[in-house]
Amino acid sequence: MKKRALLFLTTLSLSTALAGTAGAQCLTGTTAVNGNSLGGQLVCAYVPGQMNDPNQRWAEMHFKGGTLGEWGRGSNDPQGSYDPDVGSWRVTETNQVEYSYGDSGDSYTWTLYGPTNQSASNNQRALNNQRGPNNQRASNGQNASSNQTPTVFCEGSSVKALIYKVIEIPGDTSQPNPCGW
Repeated sequence: MKKRALLFLTTLSLSTALAGTAGAQCLTGTTAVNGNSLGGQLVCAYVPGQMNDPNQRWAEMHFKGGTLGEWGRGSNDPQGSYDPDVGSWRVTETNQVEYSYGDSGDSYTWTLYGPTNQSASNNQRALNNQRGPNNQRASNGQNASSNQTPTVFCEGSSVKALIYKVIEIPGDTSQPNPCGW
């Protein structure tokens, strides 16, 4: 997972629209999302402004037992490639998720925030109403929303990743990457 190390070392310079606020959120219009809502889900995420770079986006499977798997990203990984165990994930506090990668030894903790107009008791809906580049709604089959605030992973007040799509982990991993990359 040495390619992944580049992602985490990337320093993001975000526009005023993504400017963080002090306190409990890193993106205006967001609120904490329970990290446990990631269990059993494939999360498609990317570094803001870099969705077209295969090394700056990922499709990670958050298995309920804490194992983290990864689907191939495209040009560097054959379409449909799949690694069921690239590391582990766990919720350390309500919206803090710790990731550890076995091959590289990388470990980090990000906080998860979603739109404030989502019910605090309905974290899965907050995860599933995502928008991709140009504010297009992700094609994940979930309920449509007029919501334009993305769900994000943050480190302190910095947005580290935008979540494009969240779906249940597919049973057939021989198919192309469900994230579309």
